Amino acid sequence: MHFFATVMVALGSIFSAIWIVVANSWMHTPAGFEVQGGRAVITDFWAMVFNPSSMDRLGHVVLGAFIQGAFFVMSIAAYYVLRGRHVEFAKRSFAIALVFGAVCCVLIGASGHSQGRWSRNISRRHWRRWRAISSRGRLP
Repeated sequence: MHFFATVMVALGSIFSAIWIVVANSWMHTPAGFEVQGGRAVITDFWAMVFNPSSMDRLGHVVLGAFIQGAFFVMSIAAYYVLRGRHVEFAKRSFAIALVFGAVCCVLIGASGHSQGRWSRNISRRHWRRWRAISSRGRLP
């Protein structure tokens, strides 16, 4: 029952991260809405959820949380080894967390690279647009 509770807390945290990242990404790259009466009204829920930046950001955030969890498990396992308590279990836990953390570190690098390339392309478009506004005083 303890393991089940642990898994449920982990899943709840991931689902919470999904909605936080989706909301944050929508504020940066809004999609699936119309302005009605001065307010943004969602017209396409799935376009809002899968807006241009949400999946890259979500992967990056979740991988970062996994890395933090792996290092936390390694620190507890190292403490147990140093104290001589539950040594075999602690060594196995450390090894599993080390491999998992290393894989996530490689994946977060790829995720960050993908997000950086996307941001660079968007930034160039925004820069050209703002430059046109400042030179002509209006949108292109």
